[in-house]
Amino acid sequence: MLLRVKIGLAFAALLVVVSAPQMSLAVHYADFVQSYASGGGTADYDNPNVALGAPERMTGEGVYPGQVEPFNPPWLTSEIVSIGPTGHLTLGFNDPIPNDRGDGYDADFIVFGNTFFVADWSTGTPVNTNPAGTNEEPGLIEVSQDNSTWYRIDGVFANSLFPTLGYQDAVSGSGTPGAIKTNFWEPMNSSLSLSDFDGLGFADMVAFYGSSGGGAAVDISDAVDGDGNPVGLASVSYVRITVPTGETYTTEIDAVVAVPEPATLGLVGLGLAGLLARRKRR
Repeated sequence: MLLRVKIGLAFAALLVVVSAPQMSLAVHYADFVQSYASGGGTADYDNPNVALGAPERMTGEGVYPGQVEPFNPPWLTSEIVSIGPTGHLTLGFNDPIPNDRGDGYDADFIVFGNTFFVADWSTGTPVNTNPAGTNEEPGLIEVSQDNSTWYRIDGVFANSLFPTLGYQDAVSGSGTPGAIKTNFWEPMNSSLSLSDFDGLGFADMVAFYGSSGGGAAVDISDAVDGDGNPVGLASVSYVRITVPTGETYTTEIDAVVAVPEPATLGLVGLGLAGLLARRKRR
């Protein structure tokens, strides 16, 4: 009887980890601002410290509150920081972000901005335009191990796909929080592209997200040198976002999140396996 209780508790613990990963996994956000230059970014959006910590789930509090979802990105000055041409934002991590952690995801960290899908309101309720479009303001993503030598991430840009989704049960335009939080550490399905969202209604669009919170997922393996050659970094400690000289747009950043190693899942799995092994020996 006691053994059954122990196994039952182990299964219960595993279910808690799976159903509430943000509470169980050590989610790692940027720890400090190494440097910032607005470069002519949007006025009043010049506090780089707002890029520390978790992405926003609600926005507009005290003005026009609403859930953060693909048609309603974070927009308060206390939520996003703006980077203009020649400007940059450099964020640091006390614990390096490892490359190829072997957790089944095609990403090592995720950059969140305030991009959004362009809505078609002709039917009275928001649907994606067909073809789908965003307010993409692509910021160049670079990584470094020492804040001295920098490498560009090839093919992925900040404030690009995918818009942030704060709640799995989000209702477009809702001013109250949802009940089921998305996982900001979980990348979107890497096979999805903008065309997959052509003309979708809100519910179908959110279904594509699953439990992910969106964002631009970055694989450190995509880092290249100035000649475009892969550099094979084992880890990085700094992430820098810039807007190339000559561009006329600004890039807004909400947060950078490291994809965590599933250590808690592994520990629970090992504990459960141990209990089962002990039962077999008896």
